[in-house]
Amino acid sequence: MAESLQEQLRKAGLVTREQARKAQVDRRRKAKQRRGGKDAGEQDAARRRLREAQAAKAAHDRELERARAREAERRAVVAQIRQMIEAHRLSRGDAEIPYQFVDAGRIARIWVSRSMQIRLAQGQAAIVRLGDEYEVVPAEVAERIQRRDPGGIVVWNISDSDDDDVEGGYAQYRVPDDLMW
Repeated sequence: MAESLQEQLRKAGLVTREQARKAQVDRRRKAKQRRGGKDAGEQDAARRRLREAQAAKAAHDRELERARAREAERRAVVAQIRQMIEAHRLSRGDAEIPYQFVDAGRIARIWVSRSMQIRLAQGQAAIVRLGDEYEVVPAEVAERIQRRDPGGIVVWNISDSDDDDVEGGYAQYRVPDDLMW
């Protein structure tokens, strides 16, 4: 059997055992790179793309986590508002007067008592939405609900400070008692 060229060169003393082993390792490494089809530049580019993909995934995961936190916070606010409404709603057991109001572009109606109607007109009470129904709550509770969710109040007749200025400006003019409109 014929010896390999490497063995022949080693026997002739032209190559040492270490040089032959190193040449064989280099040849295997180059062959492996050719089979993989990637040289050092392509490997660096692949690593860079991998790092960029990991960074994009991490940013996406952070955004999802922020969205989950916002949703959890929103649910907590809704639960707090629901609890306040259920704990402080005014009883409408003896309601005999229909109170109509506009909610989201449509006319809605609830039944209230005479004292509740007066409180609503004076801004001492407010109408809030609880699920698909409406409830009447005192003004203090309406104020707390409005701080948490400005859109939570459906009807609240609070007076503007401009009205007081207008009345104050005409305070010097006396209106006759016998004036007929």
